[in-house]
Order: sequence, then structure tokens, then C-alpha cells
Amino acid sequence: MSRQKAITRDEGKFCQALKITKEILHHGRNLSGNDLRKEVSMEPPQYDRGLSGLQKREYLARTKGDFFRNLL
Repeated sequence: MSRQKAITRDEGKFCQALKITKEILHHGRNLSGNDLRKEVSMEPPQYDRGLSGLQKREYLARTKGDFFRNLL
């Protein structure tokens, strides 16, 4: 990967992290961990169709955990 593409990718991840942080600060002051994952969900709505509440929480926990690990 070229240096410019790597820099652009890192900037994109940084901007996403800032957006999530802003959401947490604005909406997540009194929320639990599960509620925070729902608040900052960046998945398009079509992925949530047809899933029960528990399935949605499990899906978000798996995908958001991966997302945050990949930011580091």
C-alpha cells in the first residue's frame, strides 16, 4: 500500500473514532456498555432487518468489538 493510501486510511479511522467519541459524549453519559454500542452503531440499517433484539445486541457486540480493535 502506498504511503498516501495508508495516511488516508488512518485519517478515515481517526475521523470515525472522533465521530463515535462525540456521539458517546453527547448521548452516552448515563448509558451502559450495551446501550453505547447501539448508540454508536455505524452499520447500515439493512443489516438489522429480521434480527431479534438479542441477536442485534450480539451482532453489534461482535462487530463493534472488531471495529474498535481495528482502530488501534
